[in-house]
Amino acid sequence: MVRTLKPGGALFLYHLPYWASRLSQDLHKLLEFRHWIAVAMKSSFARGNRLYPAHYGLLYFTKGTPSVFHRPKLQPKRCRSCRALVKDYGGYTSIIEQKGINLSDVWDDLSPVRHKVRKNSSGNELPTTLTDRVVSIAGTPGGLLLDPFAGSGTCLVSASAVGMTFLGNDSSQKALDISLARLRRVAAVSASPPTSPSRTLRSKGGTRA
Repeated sequence: MVRTLKPGGALFLYHLPYWASRLSQDLHKLLEFRHWIAVAMKSSFARGNRLYPAHYGLLYFTKGTPSVFHRPKLQPKRCRSCRALVKDYGGYTSIIEQKGINLSDVWDDLSPVRHKVRKNSSGNELPTTLTDRVVSIAGTPGGLLLDPFAGSGTCLVSASAVGMTFLGNDSSQKALDISLARLRRVAAVSASPPTSPSRTLRSKGGTRA
């Protein structure tokens, strides 16, 4: 992934903190560290003599200075009944209401995994709200998104929605079939002939960097 990344490109790695901390040691030697984003878990359970696990790690690295970087704005949370702000922003309330909140590196407003009743496959699946946010930070129309572990294709769906070219690989033909079915609902795509051990799904627009 580092080898194929163009100068200024971004790499995101999503994993449990245990593995993210280990993989980041190698990435620090090769890329520029930008953020460790904590994606809050809504429910979990304590394991042995450890603290209660409450987040996944989303690592954000770039190859040098990022060529694309956007800072998304979030709408402030409001009471469902009275629609008043649920948090006191002091003297900045009027600005917050008008311009929104700058995104931080703690994401507690979305789920780290898609609920089982809404999943497209039996395996772990990210919600599009999460991958949409990743694309909004480092993606651009006409740019290229590569997902070497495409799974059910959530990242590819987010890339397609903003007009990015995408390339997805997976060792499972079933996973690519699910991805293809999802993508056909949002964009015209084609799957390359299966090759062993990996299989590839790409947008018809090609794979321009």
